[in-house]
Formats: sequence, structure tokens, C-alpha cells
Amino acid sequence: MGWVSIFHQADLQEALGIPKGITPIAYLCVGYVSHFHAKPELETAGWLPRLPMEDLVYFDQWGQRDDQQPLIAHLQRDQAAAQRGREAIA
Repeated sequence: MGWVSIFHQADLQEALGIPKGITPIAYLCVGYVSHFHAKPELETAGWLPRLPMEDLVYFDQWGQRDDQQPLIAHLQRDQAAAQRGREAIA
């Protein structure tokens, strides 16, 4: 499954028969892919690189980090595994 939020609104509305009064903000792609890229396509296109998960997760209020939380260690392991998978594909 993939979340797509960058698209041409009129083209999407025409392709999917979405009425003009409805404004799509994103759509989900469900199914199998033909291949995986070594890096996210937006990063390859010059967008910012992927940020470390611990810089994106806050606790109790905005900006309050807690690197001792078990969730952070879990997310770091998942992020490292995803990176190894991308490197294996490259």
C-alpha cells in the first residue's frame, strides 16, 4: 500500500470519476509493485533525505523528545531494517 499526495487534481478527478465538488487530498495504492527503489523517489528527485525517526517522534508535547522510550528503540530497529533492505536492492 502506498500513500500518494502529489498529483494533478483535475487528472485524478477525471480518471476516477470524482465529482467537481469533491477535493481529493491523497489516494492509496493497494497491490503489488514491480520493483523497489534503493531510495525513496522524492529523495532521489532532490527532496530532503529521510530524517531519523527519533527526530520526528515527540512525547506529551511538540518538541519533547525521550530517547529512552521503548517506542524509539523499536522505530530505530525498523528504520535500520528498512535501510538494509533498500541497500540490498541497490
